Amino acid sequence: MSVIGIDFGTDGCYIAVARQGGIETIANDYSLRSTPQLWLSTVPHTEEDSLVLSLLDLML
Repeated sequence: MSVIGIDFGTDGCYIAVARQGGIETIANDYSLRSTPQLWLSTVPHTEEDSLVLSLLDLML
């Protein structure tokens, strides 16, 4: 039986699998073990906010 653990940290997310041989942190599609966090609010955004979010989207 496999068990997974998910860590929603302030800077990144991690997913690990515990198997008989030990614990393995799973890499994402970019072969990184950490995936950046991006929190969006429900408050209406300004044009400047939209530009920043567009740039972040390009980086991810």
